Amino acid sequence: MSIFSRQALRIFEDKVFLQAVKNDISHNNMVRKLNDLSVI
Repeated sequence: MSIFSRQALRIFEDKVFLQAVKNDISHNNMVRKLNDLSVI
């Protein structure tokens, strides 16, 4: 049982990590767009 829950926890952590990376990428893209606008 502990092995299963540990594996489930790892999968959950991977999903949270991937979501955070996606959010970070989209945030960086948004900042880049704002910087491009402010240059003009």
